[in-house]
Amino acid sequence: MSQKLYLYILKYGAIASLITVFFTFKSLLFPFITSKQISFNILIEILFIFWIAFIVKYPEYRPKISYITFGLIAFLAAITLTCFTGVDFNLSFWGDVERMLGVFHVLHFLALYLIIITVFKSWEDWQIFLITSISIAVLVAIYGVAGEHAYSTIGNTAYVSGYLIFNMYFCMLLFFRENNKGLRWIYILPIIIMWFGFDRAGTNGAFVGLGFSIMVVFFLYAILHKNVKVKIATAALLLISIIAVVGVLTNRDSEFVQNSRVLRPIRGIDVQKNTFQTRLISWRAGIKDFKNHPILGTGFGNFAVIFDKYFDPSFYDYTRGETYFDRAHNNVVDIASTSGLVGILTYLSIFLAAAYYLVRGYREEYFSKHEFIILSGLLTAYFVQNLAVFDSLVTYMGLMMTLGYIYWLIQEGETGMLDEIKTKKKKFIRPLTSDRELENKEIYALFISGVILLTIMFQYNIKPLQMLVKTIDGQRALAQSDIEKTIDEYKQALGYDTVLDRDSRTSLVRTIASNPNALKGLDKA
Repeated sequence: MSQKLYLYILKYGAIASLITVFFTFKSLLFPFITSKQISFNILIEILFIFWIAFIVKYPEYRPKISYITFGLIAFLAAITLTCFTGVDFNLSFWGDVERMLGVFHVLHFLALYLIIITVFKSWEDWQIFLITSISIAVLVAIYGVAGEHAYSTIGNTAYVSGYLIFNMYFCMLLFFRENNKGLRWIYILPIIIMWFGFDRAGTNGAFVGLGFSIMVVFFLYAILHKNVKVKIATAALLLISIIAVVGVLTNRDSEFVQNSRVLRPIRGIDVQKNTFQTRLISWRAGIKDFKNHPILGTGFGNFAVIFDKYFDPSFYDYTRGETYFDRAHNNVVDIASTSGLVGILTYLSIFLAAAYYLVRGYREEYFSKHEFIILSGLLTAYFVQNLAVFDSLVTYMGLMMTLGYIYWLIQEGETGMLDEIKTKKKKFIRPLTSDRELENKEIYALFISGVILLTIMFQYNIKPLQMLVKTIDGQRALAQSDIEKTIDEYKQALGYDTVLDRDSRTSLVRTIASNPNALKGLDKA
């Protein structure tokens, strides 16, 4: 297969993966999660077959050494290890239907990152990628504002908020990269539209993350900008912002603050809120348990074990429901408690690597101060808002895009990548390897990776998909009071024998337990 065709498949396949944000198949259990993640997994597995063959045949395109890549691989290796040392391997590695954040699924985001850093080699590539992401985000925001639910097509307002933060910052990257000063202002319009979706989602943690990141942006401009007037203006804005936030929070009950629509996001930040207090209880549980498993934790994804073990009855002072916390709602606490020091240190290494490259790239003038500041603000917003929530498909995709973009900036700065790709045939020498040998290796790579990944696709994505459809069929049958058909549908669902069967089985138990009268229609036998 030609180099051009490989690049086309991988590049536009990666872009197409962004469309999964729209997928919500009502025929599946937990449709907002499963529809997106399973579709994403299948697409990435297909693309990865081509990626393996591509880098085998064209070694010059293999990813270069990067601390970011090492950090991602180290983190994935760490949480994979905890699957074997933790409480529940199945939950750690395969995850559950409600979240689909097991190691198996997270590995697909690493695969997306590897594809991105392999084929997105020019600003034109990145421009298309970012514009596509922003366009999808705008539609998500519009649907969230105009539709019945603020969670739009994503299913959770916290996920919507994190997703829109990435894309608002992507707009700013495009704004400063646009050479046409008149045209660049068009990138402000999507930010305005996304802000309405972000505001309607009303996630306090996201407001804090975005607000804090904006202050970081002001601070960096005040320090780094060469224009004295800009320095003074941004420093003044930073000071005014701090005073305004403190003023609103200390005068929360005043009539002006209560009636101000503009100040609502700041007014909503309240550590006494029930949702924040229940999160504090979960965080304390994670901290208490850390000493029992300091190296490898209880196993990735096993936070529910910790929460139950240290359950605080004062939880009922704040809510009588929502007593099941399978995540700490704080990424740092969650990762530290479930994957120990090994997990949290490798996780933090990803951001330390990104920070290292941003500082280095700025100092060596690989990119402008605007990109340095915008990317610093974006990573700050992501990290801070994740102190009150956890990752999802949409934020993982945004993070992989951001890390891939930083990788590209550094590679472009170090090697003049765009020019290098254009003259690669002249520069690159394949030592001791003929074109025929490379073609043979390509065929072997396509065959072997194809067999492995297509098998994985069928066993761990297609079969769970079929199981989820039959589970919903069973729920529909029960809604029609047809208990015999209900049991038959569930038998078929569980007959697929998938790694996610626990969710279908739990659904059956809960369905019957909540509708005991349905059993009266059966004869004694």
